[in-house]
Formats: sequence, structure tokens, C-alpha cells
Amino acid sequence: MSQSTRSIEQTLARASANRFNAWTTIDHEAVARYERARGASAERARILEGIPCGVKDNIDVAGLPTAEGSAYPAVVPTRDAQVVLALRAAGAVIVGKNAMHEIAYGATGMVSATAPVVNPRSAEHMPGGSSSGSAAAVAAGDVPFAIGTDTGGSVRVPAALCGVVGLRPTTGRLQSSGVQPLSPTLDTVGVLAASVGIARAVWHAISGTPYRSPETDDAALTIGVVADDYFVPESTAITEAVSNACASLEQHGAKVRPVRLGWPEAAVPVYAHIVGCEAALTHRKRLSENPPLFQSETRRRLAAGARTTPHMYVEALRHRARIAYDLLRVFDHCDVLISPTTAILGPRRDRKTADVGGQSVDVGRALVAYTTPWSLTGAPALAVPVGADQHGRPLSVQLVGKPGCETRVLEAGSIVEAQHRSAAGLR
Repeated sequence: MSQSTRSIEQTLARASANRFNAWTTIDHEAVARYERARGASAERARILEGIPCGVKDNIDVAGLPTAEGSAYPAVVPTRDAQVVLALRAAGAVIVGKNAMHEIAYGATGMVSATAPVVNPRSAEHMPGGSSSGSAAAVAAGDVPFAIGTDTGGSVRVPAALCGVVGLRPTTGRLQSSGVQPLSPTLDTVGVLAASVGIARAVWHAISGTPYRSPETDDAALTIGVVADDYFVPESTAITEAVSNACASLEQHGAKVRPVRLGWPEAAVPVYAHIVGCEAALTHRKRLSENPPLFQSETRRRLAAGARTTPHMYVEALRHRARIAYDLLRVFDHCDVLISPTTAILGPRRDRKTADVGGQSVDVGRALVAYTTPWSLTGAPALAVPVGADQHGRPLSVQLVGKPGCETRVLEAGSIVEAQHRSAAGLR
């Protein structure tokens, strides 16, 4: 038995134990499938050779059910999603499907037709969503990386709450065939990983871009610290985490300067109109035919989105284009922006509200307050764990780049990670 085969079998055993409800389906044929593929590609090196991973349950894996965290009958696809094909071509081994917040429409990770995912860092706190199982599987050490999707923060929020790395690529950089949509103009496949280095390798594998080692000369980096009043988090530990990350970047020669954007708060309702309208259209058939099969919170959100008028939707698209243009102008002066990933630290599982920008809002909205602005612009964003607060809740900073500049964001993330990883006590 090869070392790769032994590692895959150990991963299958861990995933099958499903300690944190992170898995919905296990592919018990994964070893045989990998051995066949390896035999066919024995003459060429592959970047993810023999590395096991999980795939979010709204992404098709041939022969495994796609259920989307819903009570609706699962569909068993006969073809892999494009991202799964890319993973297999790079040598990765899909060991199973990861649990998720129902239809990818929620940031808490607490709404599902099955038992909600448990945060491996603390069972008393939310795992974050919607890629809750993908984040938990990585945080638990089941797999070194997993594939998720991100619409308004569905990779970055669970990454932050579970203490792992989360990459949302530029919208449209990756093909979406075989990925069940929520909001087609905002959705993208993303990566959750145990380290920035692993996320980098996976990114190159699924995007088809050549892999290269991180840059060593970062003197030219200019980091913009988002200083809008809207970005005032609930805990001073979050603010200190951003300051410490900036200090790490400065130690590596980067220039750090405050940046006021002027639009992040306005971006939130614009995002809400777009995602609400598109989600309602995506799921209108199911909602009209058998609404009780949706969980009550999901049903309520879809019904609210259905009330978005054509005028409201078109106006939101117009504002979105303006915001995206304004962000591009910011990158004339900065290479990377930095902000907290979330406005609040891991909420308790029963928490309903939180304070953001001086007002009490739904906890789900609070969790995505700092992620939706970048989703709206289509910019790549990376959540990087930077330690924990005094209660052991993970801290995370978010690095945002110009659309198409994932590599630059990953380079900055490597610097931040190197400085903080040992102190974080995270896998």
C-alpha cells in the first residue's frame, strides 16, 4: 500500500466518524478511483497528487448526491462539476461532500435539513456559513483543504469563525458549471485551507494558472487599511488583530496607509437587493411547488427577495457598477486592502442580534458586514487566521485585491500568516 493510499484511507476514516457534522456523504470508492487515475497519469507530476479534500454539497461530484442542505430530494449527478474535474486532474482525491447552510443562503451555518455543523474550535459557537462543513472539516484536521462557494462571505465567514484560511477569487475567474447557484452574478467557487500555502496550490490547480513560489521582495507593496466608520468592529481584539497584521506587513517592507472608501455601508442594501432577487428567481419553482420543504428562515428570506421589484434590481445593478469602478480607482494607489473579516467574533449558537456601526442588526447580517462589499465589486478576498481572543475565539483579517490579482493577495496573506501562525495555536 502506497503512502498516498494509506493517507486517503486514514482521511476516509476520520470523515466517516463525522465528529462535527461536517460531512453529508463519503465516497468509499475514493481510493480505487485515485489508484486508477494515478495509473493513467504516472508520467507527469501533479500539484495536488494524493491530497484528500472535501467538496461543498452544492457542487456536483459524479455519483454522490447533491442536496444543498435541503429537505428536497437530492440529485445524483453523472458528471463532475468543472472545479471537481480540475481537482482530479491535479491529483486531488475527493473523499466526500461537506454539509452547508441551506441552499448557501446564510452566514451562521445553523440552518439545514440535517443537524447543523459544529465548530471544531468551540461547540458553543456558530461555525459560520454557508460553507460551514468545508470550514469545519479543515479546522478539525479531516482534510487539508475543501472547496466551498462564496456569494456574500460564505467562504470567508466560516473560515474566520473556524480559524482557517478562506479564499474568494475574483467573480467569474472560475467556471461555475455543475455548481448549484444562489445568486448567479455574485456566486463564485472558493477555497478553505489549513494554510495560505495550501490555498495557493489549490488556487493554481483550479484556475489553471502556472504555480510560482511567493515573492520575496515585498518592498513595493502598499497596503490600504480600510478606515471607514462602518468598519468599527464589536471587539477591540478585532481592531488589534488588523493593527498587528499591518505591523507584520510593514516589517516586510510594505507601506501601510489609511484609506476611506466612502461606500461600504451603502453597499450592504445594494447587495441585499441583488442577492435577494436572484435567489428568489433561482428557487422560485421549488418555493411555489412545495414551500414547507424549505426551512422557515430560508423560506422567509426567499419570500422577501421575491418582493424586490424590477426597478429596485436595476437600480442596485447601477449602484454596483459605480461601486466597482470606485474600488478600481483605489487600487491606483494601493496593492492590497486590509480589514477585519467579520465585525463580531464567533457568536454563540443561539445568538440573534449584534451591533454593527452603532446599530443592532441580525447576527447573520453582522457576520457578512465586512465581506459583502467586496463580493459586490467582484474583488478577490482572503481571510487569514491571526490568533485568538482571550476566550479562544479565532481572529481573522481580510485581504482584498484588485480583480484578477489573487496571487498578490495570497502573497500578502503569506506574510501575515508567517508572523501570526505560531501564536494562533491553529492547525
